[in-house]
Amino acid sequence: MALRPSGADQGQGPLATRFALARELLDDLVGDRRSVVVFEDLHWADSESIALLEQLGAREAGRPPQVLLGTYRPRDLTRRHPLTEALPRLERRPSTVHLRLDRFSVADVRDFLAAVYGGQPSYRVAEGLHARSGGNPFFLEELLVASGGAALEDLDTAPLPWNLAEAVHNQVDGLEPTARATIETAAVLGRRVTFDVLAAVTGLEETELIGVLRDLIAHGLLVETEPDVFGFRHDLSREAIEQRLLGREHRRIHQAALDALQRADSHNFAVMARHARGAGRAAEMVDLARRGSERYLAIGSSFQALELAELGLSEEDDDLALRSAAARSAWLAGLNDDAVAHAERWATQAERAGDLEGRSEARRLLMRLYWERGDEASLAPIIEDMVADLDVLADGEERTALLAALAQQAMLRARVDDALAWAERAVEAAERLDLPSIRRAALVEKGSALVNHRASVRDSVLLLRSVAEEANAAGEDFVAARAWSNAAFSSLGVLPSGERRELLELMRAAADRAGWDPEGTYAYTLGQFEIALYDGDREQADHWVAEFRRLDRERRGDQSGWLHLREIGLALESAEVERAQRLLGEVREVGREKQEFLLGVRLAVAVAARRPGDVATHLGALVSKGEVDGLDAATFDDVLDLVGEPGFAPDDARRLVASMARIWGFESRSTAYAQRRYLGHVELADGNLKLALEHLEATFLVEPFDLPMAAPHAASDHLAAARALIGLGRAEEARPHAAAARLLLQRWPGRRRDQLAALDRRLGGGPLAATVDGPPALTPREREVLALVAEGLSNADLAERLYISPRTAGVHVSNILAKLGVATRGEAAAWLVRNGAR
Repeated sequence: MALRPSGADQGQGPLATRFALARELLDDLVGDRRSVVVFEDLHWADSESIALLEQLGAREAGRPPQVLLGTYRPRDLTRRHPLTEALPRLERRPSTVHLRLDRFSVADVRDFLAAVYGGQPSYRVAEGLHARSGGNPFFLEELLVASGGAALEDLDTAPLPWNLAEAVHNQVDGLEPTARATIETAAVLGRRVTFDVLAAVTGLEETELIGVLRDLIAHGLLVETEPDVFGFRHDLSREAIEQRLLGREHRRIHQAALDALQRADSHNFAVMARHARGAGRAAEMVDLARRGSERYLAIGSSFQALELAELGLSEEDDDLALRSAAARSAWLAGLNDDAVAHAERWATQAERAGDLEGRSEARRLLMRLYWERGDEASLAPIIEDMVADLDVLADGEERTALLAALAQQAMLRARVDDALAWAERAVEAAERLDLPSIRRAALVEKGSALVNHRASVRDSVLLLRSVAEEANAAGEDFVAARAWSNAAFSSLGVLPSGERRELLELMRAAADRAGWDPEGTYAYTLGQFEIALYDGDREQADHWVAEFRRLDRERRGDQSGWLHLREIGLALESAEVERAQRLLGEVREVGREKQEFLLGVRLAVAVAARRPGDVATHLGALVSKGEVDGLDAATFDDVLDLVGEPGFAPDDARRLVASMARIWGFESRSTAYAQRRYLGHVELADGNLKLALEHLEATFLVEPFDLPMAAPHAASDHLAAARALIGLGRAEEARPHAAAARLLLQRWPGRRRDQLAALDRRLGGGPLAATVDGPPALTPREREVLALVAEGLSNADLAERLYISPRTAGVHVSNILAKLGVATRGEAAAWLVRNGAR
């Protein structure tokens, strides 16, 4: 389409005339349709183009809707640039939206790849592509195009796009010879290079090199990432420059860099190993990789240890020391798939080499990895192999470590008595052989098992804290982190929340020093959430869920974590049923230890969403599991208040309670206390007020360390007791329970606080007999609504049946609950059945 503006002036007249011509051209093209006009790269625009943007952005009556979109790079604007002056004026217009599009983070790269490929890339691939592209979306897209349909896991090694390489080559060819030689040297030296190494390899004097670096920075090729450390603005630029050099040039530069680092007595093993490899000195590279990976593990640099170990393995695949370092560092970094692959190779290679101790060490790590992945099929055989290893290993350090590992596997699998027996054997052997570090590791398993036994919780927590302090003093950060972690999680009802937070901080610091990434991030976040829940602090609970979401977005694993499931419970607390359903739909595969809890969450969502068919399905699954190996009482805290709702009858709940065989994953006397507590709520929903009150009053007498409860759950107990007392005509006795619930729910908004409000209305609303004796207290319309509620109708169903709005139906239901002194529709239905009014 040829656009030719009318009039004599073809763009050479006054500015106003040219603006009018531009408007005429736009009108001819767009007509009366809606349009989007894009001004790209405004950082290169002149003052007239910026003025045109402002003119077109002015609203004019009678014109069709139009969106103006302008893009620019802030770093390329100067104080005198016309856009710099125009931005404040544009932002003052109400219709202006100013968006800052930052570079992609690693998490953004993962999301981008997931959207393109329909599957989640590994952290390794996402991190590699992020490093290559510098987070630039355009470069990332070009890499994907150039990959030629490569598999998702091979994208980080995709070839460099020719158009990007050509652009970089043209830029480099325009440099002065000294600057070109320097940038080529820097490209070979790596993503980051120090001033001193660059000076040693190029041979330039300090003043001359400073001038060259200034020039390269001005050309946008290099940036000073920190004082005296330089890197490429885009790693793709470095790749393009490096690929054009001859092999001999590469070797010469690598050799010079290695010599310079060795003369400086450098301990940067990763850089030296890379240069040794580039210089063709394979044996030296492998030696540097061995020494460096162990050093990086010792200082907690797990990712760097893994990278270096894998570099060495690329030359010596059968090196047991490197394979061990790769497996251990991958696990500490949270890369469990990589860790399993390395550990299985390690076990096989050690057996082939006749290294029984190395094979045992690999099996110890595999035991932990299989448990973390919920891989029961692989876990059982590896434990059998570990037990068999006891008969072939000499009475020494590895055999003692194996005893401690067997104690750990029993503790992780909730076999408390076995854990104690293995731990005692490990402690005895460690003391006899003077192996204090293994003794401390075994005591962690013993203390953890005793805590979960609930027989002597306080003493067990003290033992864990003592072992943590010993391990910390000895520099055993991994053992210290485990001990502090288990003490923090297990001291619910024993230590004040402030002390538990201190333990979590100590745990995180030790985990960071050990390079144990999952414990220092995910476990720390979960621990903080659990404390917020225990304290009844909803704001903090939401904060830690959001923090977990941020971490999970950065390193999204294959499985969902505990806080994915807990977040669904929070949504139900706020009566956000649709959000709870959406979150449930996003749940990925879960480990074995979370499968039952997930069933409980599914049940709670189905009940809240009034989906009787789904309720029956999830109830059936839970009952079946209970018949096989029992249920965990902790699964049902968020389901408790829903008993009596449509599809979830008291008899269904009784079957679940009868199947409870453990709590928090372990068999202990606390299970019986929890069962009686749950029965209090079930009997209340079934209208058995006196029996409900007996169960609840017994629960109030249990010591906090025997049945620690979060503030919202404890509030539910008080609310239930108060409702039972009101129903029995003992309103004055209900008031202290209402007061206790009010205190517990001060910082916990949601459905429980709504229940408290209904209870307060009952307690402050005049003579109780007027409202608890039966239908006369209800209006005719409310009696009609109550009968339909008892049939299981939702507010939407009520509205359709009675020709009223859902909002009006909700008001009727709220009034009914308040007058009857109950908190749920199920309790209202039970009241109606009990009083024979239907």
